[in-house]
Amino acid sequence: MSGVDGLLTRHSPRVTAVDPRSPLQIGNGQFAMAVDVTGLQTFPGAYPGPGGGTLLQTMSHWGWHSMPYGRDFRIESCVRDYDTPRGPVPYVDLGRQLWGAASDGTGAGGLIVGEGTAEEVYFRANPQRIDLGRIGLDLPEATRAGDLSGIEQHLDLRTGRLRSAFTAGTSAYTVDTVVDMASDSLVVSVRANAGAAGLRLDFPYASEHPGNAQDWDRPGAHTTRLLPGGAASQPGWRTWRIDRVLDDVAYAVAIRTNGLVAQTGPHRIVIAPGGKHPSSVGAIIQFVPVTGAEWAKPALVPSSPDEVLTRTAAAWQRYWAGGSVKLHRSDHPQALELERRIVLSRYLTRINSAGLLPVPETGLYVNSWRGKFHLEMQWWHLAHFALWGQADIVEQVLGWYAATLDSGRQIASSQGYPGVRWLKSSGPEARPTPSSIASFLIWQQPHPVYLAELVRRADPRRDTVERWWPVVRATAQFMAVYPIEGDRGLVFPPPLIPSQECYAPMKERITDPTYELVYWAWGLRTAAQWAASVGEADLGDHWRGVAERMDVPRPRHGVYPSLGMAPWTTRVDHPSVVASLGVTPGTGTIDPSVMAATLADIRREWDWDSTWGWDYPMMAMTATRVGQPDWAVEALLKQCQKNTYLANGHNWQTPDLPAYLPGNGGLLTAVALMVAGWDGGPARPGFGAGWQVDAEGIAPLP
Repeated sequence: MSGVDGLLTRHSPRVTAVDPRSPLQIGNGQFAMAVDVTGLQTFPGAYPGPGGGTLLQTMSHWGWHSMPYGRDFRIESCVRDYDTPRGPVPYVDLGRQLWGAASDGTGAGGLIVGEGTAEEVYFRANPQRIDLGRIGLDLPEATRAGDLSGIEQHLDLRTGRLRSAFTAGTSAYTVDTVVDMASDSLVVSVRANAGAAGLRLDFPYASEHPGNAQDWDRPGAHTTRLLPGGAASQPGWRTWRIDRVLDDVAYAVAIRTNGLVAQTGPHRIVIAPGGKHPSSVGAIIQFVPVTGAEWAKPALVPSSPDEVLTRTAAAWQRYWAGGSVKLHRSDHPQALELERRIVLSRYLTRINSAGLLPVPETGLYVNSWRGKFHLEMQWWHLAHFALWGQADIVEQVLGWYAATLDSGRQIASSQGYPGVRWLKSSGPEARPTPSSIASFLIWQQPHPVYLAELVRRADPRRDTVERWWPVVRATAQFMAVYPIEGDRGLVFPPPLIPSQECYAPMKERITDPTYELVYWAWGLRTAAQWAASVGEADLGDHWRGVAERMDVPRPRHGVYPSLGMAPWTTRVDHPSVVASLGVTPGTGTIDPSVMAATLADIRREWDWDSTWGWDYPMMAMTATRVGQPDWAVEALLKQCQKNTYLANGHNWQTPDLPAYLPGNGGLLTAVALMVAGWDGGPARPGFGAGWQVDAEGIAPLP
């Protein structure tokens, strides 16, 4: 790893004061927690989060809960028939239209609890991802974050180890924290030069709020019970177990510590220093699912802090041995800033997006949409892993697609289609969510094909293709029959909403969004290649034939419109027309010179305040493919609110969307294209004069 040591040292975060928007985060991809300047979650009020909550939360991919009041509800009660060219087709819908209005305080649209039918409210809010618990220092109650002085916090990206030093009152503290890369465990060591150095664990109830996963006002709705254990493998340490029950969901918290453990309230556990060490305490705190744990890793019990530190440092070393990009020798004034964004995006996507489920927009940082994941975002979350040397992480999530094929088949079959239909908003079971938008988006459908193709390119062995062929086949089966005959080729049947969601009020008329037409055809051609490789040439020929008959987008006034119909292009929201050549490889249906003109037109006229974090890497990819490297860099560094990358590396959007992993993942995919290019393309196509780029281990895109 010595080749990247300097890169990681340059950009390992250092904190000297409370930054309310930017707490550091530690994790392993399956489990993560955001921490304050104490290295723990001591001062949640100093880091306000959505819905009156806090940014300091502890989350996992397996921690899900549903409120008990909806046990008898059925999703079929949320279905509404739409007239289509094929006749009535049922969609899981809302009786109330929410064209992106921020009706529930999320900043992204949603349903106010109490509006809509009881079933609609329930299925939008359930299941929800839960905050597993708050771990902080047991300081005097009157201590506030503003009382701390001498703050020196350093996150060592090479090892994943966080050290936090500060003074509270007359005591100087040093806190070391690290999350195990092989179990959902936090290792913490607290040392003080005077006074006690204890820990405090507090546990909330689940919440149906879109962004705030904590409910502290219902202590009687859940139980927390401390059970004594026996001696631990480490001399002088003992084990304890906390049983947590929230309705039908249970999980345990195992504690191995050299301190004294006691339950001091209904949902509070305190770990005090032992008699021999009044100013220090060490602990391993492990979260273990008991029920509802289909997506949990097998539980590994760490035997000692040293074991965890050694194992975790080795795991980070393996991760950083993947792709790397160094820009520090460049003349560009923002070279180090772009390098910082790249490095921290690599770190954050690893701790948030490398689990066994698809990824929420906010990862494991805070909830957005109650922690449900949006399948249209998965390409942005995951594609870069395959390009930077970690295709195995993409395969983990492809495993979820494979495991939920039956759910997707039920959705497609209910609408009269073969194969699998992937919908936007989902929890772990891939059940549709009532929405006036989510059920009508289609651009997420080819994503599993694209992700599988990136995995195949990284590992072209026969068993790779055979492993993911069922996902590709089922996805393409739906894609091949979904289009209908239009005036100039195959188009899509309404109702549909394109990725530029501002067209949602037109969903019953739209048939030919530019990006979706091109992406759909590319996905079918790629699936056809897979079919040929597994001996199903006839099926592949059929899919290729459908792709060739897809309507070809036509320029209007020298540029590509977003739609092939009035109003053609509305200059708000995602400028996703450019994804037709950029995100989507060249297909021969998009003229690069016309796309260059389209990109220039968007640069002049677009409402940038309405864009989102992944729009900037999307434009950088298009600029790269049409030979405009200077604009590719400018797009990545454009000064806009939603292109903000905080000191902790998170792509901040709004107070209600304080992290946006599609921006981080998209940045890494764009940089991969800029440094490694694409099949048959030029070398280093995305960086122009003044850039000195040292890149290793980055794969080209299709």
